[in-house]
Amino acid sequence: MLAILDRVSNRTAFASLAAGLSLSLVAAFLAPQDERIGAWVRLVIWHGMLKWACIAAILLVGVLSVLHLVIGRPRLDEWARALQFVLLPAWAIAVVIGAVSAKLVWNG
Repeated sequence: MLAILDRVSNRTAFASLAAGLSLSLVAAFLAPQDERIGAWVRLVIWHGMLKWACIAAILLVGVLSVLHLVIGRPRLDEWARALQFVLLPAWAIAVVIGAVSAKLVWNG
């Protein structure tokens, strides 16, 4: 699958993933503490931000794929595939964060 991806879009997609994870971490740690659960609320906030970012990116992959089918530009397909490739680890990270936050915050 890596051979299919364009080098520029592949690198840009990974750079976007790294930048997005970094920005979401900074934003989550700047969130105020909750009176009841304290600083652990930041983990829950980070999980929520990351899940919504993944959902929005999955929607973008769908839009790019439909545009590729309608317009026929191969570049749109390359971007959709590159985003798919980086979304899988991002979604897996979000699931792990959700499981950890559920265990630590709500003991569930």
